[in-house]
Amino acid sequence: QVPQPTEKTQQPQAPQSAAKQQPEAPQATEKPQQPPAPQTTQQKETSEKK
Repeated sequence: QVPQPTEKTQQPQAPQSAAKQQPEAPQATEKPQQPPAPQTTQQKETSEKK
């Protein structure tokens, strides 16, 4: 009887945490990556000029 309740509590917690991380991760990663992209291109140009 003891192992049964412990397993049930772990299962619902795992999927919930994963679902919360998925929506937050893509949104946060997409926005910061866009602005740094143009900066990287500028750095390459300066390195080539040198």
